[in-house]
Amino acid sequence: MLKLVAIEMLLSLLHPLWRTIIESPLLFGASSRATLGAVSMRVLLVITLLQGLVFIVMTLRWYFDYLVLMPTEIVHRCGVLAREEQMYPYHNIQAIRMHEPILGRFLNYGTVSIFISTLGYELHFHSLPNPEQFVEMIENIMHASSEKPAEFLRQG
Repeated sequence: MLKLVAIEMLLSLLHPLWRTIIESPLLFGASSRATLGAVSMRVLLVITLLQGLVFIVMTLRWYFDYLVLMPTEIVHRCGVLAREEQMYPYHNIQAIRMHEPILGRFLNYGTVSIFISTLGYELHFHSLPNPEQFVEMIENIMHASSEKPAEFLRQG
């Protein structure tokens, strides 16, 4: 029986299957114990670095993806290196829906879905902060813009 290092002893106590994997000459060969620790540390380091990279990329994508409410349209800007901008006029909006999950009610975030008639499908904006306020702002702008022609006709 091979001597186990401290971490391997702890793992063998927690997981008896670990001992059979480490001591199995059929799986790793006779000199596998010496290289197994170094290889597993390298693999663990690579996995950790990849997780960190994915976290950074996701955070940058989230940070550079935002909506701007202009007087006549909603502007969706996104992209970290290459910027993309899409504009959706208010007069093309037919319906607005808001969905807040249970956790979103406590942390004040949700999904806003906007049906654009010219596109023929809904746009979904996920993880928006203050979704209720966002929908209210869009409805106020749409209501104000629909009243402007009537006010203009009355004044003229």
